[in-house]
Amino acid sequence: MSTFTPYTVEVLQRMRIAAGHKYLDLGTGPGVSLALAAGLTGPGRAVGVERDEHMAAFVQKNLDLVGVGAKVVAGDALDGHAPRAPYDRIHSGIGVPCLPSAWVDRLAPGGRLVTTLATRTPSWPGSAR
Repeated sequence: MSTFTPYTVEVLQRMRIAAGHKYLDLGTGPGVSLALAAGLTGPGRAVGVERDEHMAAFVQKNLDLVGVGAKVVAGDALDGHAPRAPYDRIHSGIGVPCLPSAWVDRLAPGGRLVTTLATRTPSWPGSAR
């Protein structure tokens, strides 16, 4: 998602992220979505999960350089990130065939979760909110 910035911004706007929200970014990749969300939530309110530990370290270094106060952890995005749950907003940059129960369990009451639902037909992805 973060390779096409206008779409990234559109998704984040649809999530209605506000100052003070706790934000979880699943499948952080290069960290563009996480950095933008952290700018909206405020320092210490945004965390990303990235399975590639080298990418997670690279992203953390860059986030620290720009000073947005976000944290990246290496781990399995399908597990979410329990230590800081619940989250007001959860965004998944990875496609899934169904919502993992861990994601729903980590979402605060009244929270918003946005992901792509993968289908058996790759050209027909769905979107869940």
